[in-house]
Amino acid sequence: MLFVTGEPNLVGRTRYYAGNPETEPSKLYGDQDVKNAINIAYDELWGRARSLGVDWSIESALISSVADQILYTLPADFDGKILSVELQEDGLAIADGVDTVFLRPKSATTSLEGWREGDFTKSLYYFLHEDSFGIVSPPSSSGANSIRITFEGEINYLAADGDEPKIPRSHRDLICLLAAISLREGKDLDSAGLRAEAARKYPIFIESMQEPVLDLEDQMTAVGRTPLNYSTRTGFVNRV
Repeated sequence: MLFVTGEPNLVGRTRYYAGNPETEPSKLYGDQDVKNAINIAYDELWGRARSLGVDWSIESALISSVADQILYTLPADFDGKILSVELQEDGLAIADGVDTVFLRPKSATTSLEGWREGDFTKSLYYFLHEDSFGIVSPPSSSGANSIRITFEGEINYLAADGDEPKIPRSHRDLICLLAAISLREGKDLDSAGLRAEAARKYPIFIESMQEPVLDLEDQMTAVGRTPLNYSTRTGFVNRV
């Protein structure tokens, strides 16, 4: 279900749930009001999922290495957690069949001098440093797309008609329900029926979080769709 494009879509489904009472023109919902409500609901559902240990936005990016360079700029949609960093030590572009080295994580540091100490014969670690990540010791070769970073990406707020939320299709109807509840209650309209429907769908959402955890290697093959881990915590249903 996309933002506006195709049938059904998020805007159309939200309007269906919210209704547009013709006898009360003052309570009609403008296009921007509907879109804003959808993004707010999306943000709330995304945040709830994150709090329960679920991540639907595993992203990866290829970055060019520079010989003797320690720091590299993080991807624009990086959201605070690196899952892995791979390096092709000969500067070759990372692709199927090309050997890579998985670097080990190291605690964040405010001083780069500490990383220049010791006898590093090859790149062994990665670390976060402000808006960058570092590799130590630095790569010995330069090469296009020879570093791959896999990370938790941030939410993609919807703007263009063809935009698609990162939440799995099976849960996108919840976005529309929550948006419709907000729209109706913002106009002092009853939303009891919508709240009941949303409450019915939440246990299904919770159940999906209790599925077996996939190995990290398997998860990386489903970038952007596979949760990193699951939680049996409840309370999410209390959102409505």
